[in-house]
Amino acid sequence: MSTTSFSPVTKIGRPGVSTPWRRRWQMLFRPNAPASWDTQWQLDMATHGLERRSLWDVLDDVKFGYLRPMIPGSGGSALEVGCGSARLLGRLAALGWKTTGIDFTQSALDLAQERFEADALDSTWARGDCYRLPFADGSYDLVASTGLLEHFEDPTPVVAEMLRVLRSGGLFYSDIVPRKFSLLRALDGLGNGAGSDMIYERAFSRREIEGLLSGFKGLHGVRVTPAGVFLPRKLFSKRISVLHRHEYGINRAFAALGSRLDGSWVAELLGFYYFVSAGKV
Repeated sequence: MSTTSFSPVTKIGRPGVSTPWRRRWQMLFRPNAPASWDTQWQLDMATHGLERRSLWDVLDDVKFGYLRPMIPGSGGSALEVGCGSARLLGRLAALGWKTTGIDFTQSALDLAQERFEADALDSTWARGDCYRLPFADGSYDLVASTGLLEHFEDPTPVVAEMLRVLRSGGLFYSDIVPRKFSLLRALDGLGNGAGSDMIYERAFSRREIEGLLSGFKGLHGVRVTPAGVFLPRKLFSKRISVLHRHEYGINRAFAALGSRLDGSWVAELLGFYYFVSAGKV
């Protein structure tokens, strides 16, 4: 494991959420924002640890099911920007890819490293700024982000950096969670009065994402696929013990059905995210 120090970003954009979540969002992006995000990842670790049978593991398996046919089975070099706990990166490393994860919070990187060590996997880790990636042009065969770009009022500079470090012939991949209704979050406001967990900067549409990528020369095969029709996560709260105990199995079974809706108008209406991919000339 190697780590490159780099100045973390401290502001992403203007909050665009309802009042309760606006206060939380503004708290995250005050001058000590990296420390605030560290707290979030520490809480995630304390709450979930390295569990492998959660709803989020099901979501990650669906993501990887989309990505897998587009990447070579023999491996390559992959960078995940804003890697968080690096769940997607771990799936690549298990296939023999040489992986690098970059995030601006140390707690996220610590969690990612712990996850890799538990699986006897190797990776390079860097603490850095996605506006100024500390890597040379054309360094990676695959540059990915998962649940990152929606947190930017204007993600254009971030995408530009991701494409800069992507080699010619490489693959750009991102899944974007827009600030919109989804079946997964449909019941989130019940019982707490806080409303849906919409701490997302952009209410991206499919057309907007296509427009974003059309501004970059040298891309081909741009695909924006609405996806992620899942059962409401509130159904699996501890208050409903029977469903909570079987959360993983139920969601995995439903995901097999929901994946058939990917790319359809139903996924556009009810889906949790968009899968975005493009090749670099």
